[in-house]
Amino acid sequence: MNKLKSLFIITIALLISACNTIYVPPIDDYQPKNQPKVALVIDVSDELTHTHIGTTIFNNFTKQYEVDVKMKQHIFETLKKKLEEGANAEVVLLDSTLSNQRASSGFVFIKDKQWQFNPSLEAERNELTAKGIDVVISITETQTLVDMNCTQYGCTNFYAEGHGLYTRSFFGLDNYYAAASYDVSAEFISQPIDMGVMKSMLDLHSMHGRVTKLDLADPADHQSLDKAFFEPVQNGLTGYFENLGSIINKYLSGEFETSKKK
Repeated sequence: MNKLKSLFIITIALLISACNTIYVPPIDDYQPKNQPKVALVIDVSDELTHTHIGTTIFNNFTKQYEVDVKMKQHIFETLKKKLEEGANAEVVLLDSTLSNQRASSGFVFIKDKQWQFNPSLEAERNELTAKGIDVVISITETQTLVDMNCTQYGCTNFYAEGHGLYTRSFFGLDNYYAAASYDVSAEFISQPIDMGVMKSMLDLHSMHGRVTKLDLADPADHQSLDKAFFEPVQNGLTGYFENLGSIINKYLSGEFETSKKK
């Protein structure tokens, strides 16, 4: 997802947490397809990143590790299986350069309480719909907010620098998390619907939705981990994408979380 649209989604998430409501246009004319065609754009590293936050900033570090699983292929296969089983979808992989061709607002936006297509991407959208594609899901690895420490003097934000392991150590007490550090955009392009603004997607991509707590034994050296240490991390990321697939399946079947007409 591009930076401006990411900011828009984050703003919506903050508004929801503050007032627990936001207007999302109703979807009255959507007809579920027997075999929707879903295109995935996956731009991630095959390496996993370990982001460590220590007691002081001098203990912080970031390190990348090669693992046995090819993450891009693994993400594709996980989502493909989930979408095929849940929505009878046909799932294809698109080149990640599509992400760079998209304008700042994506294919779909909300204006005057209505769903609208982005006119600046009409040519790209027509090219995809000509291939029978109904939905585009874009997954991009990026720095994401995964933890926050708040006191009476304000909050300190902590970020995972990439998908993988996030560890937080404070005076010898260690906590371990699988960190799903992704921007995810999910849009219908056969008719204008942005799934990213709906509650289940916002919950999944909230700070707490991105992390999975892991029960791991403390390693001898946090800066020298073996591949086996990352197996639970990979399982945590797999669970994240299975949850994403379940949410997408719900929307493909027409179960949308939208506001009532006003």
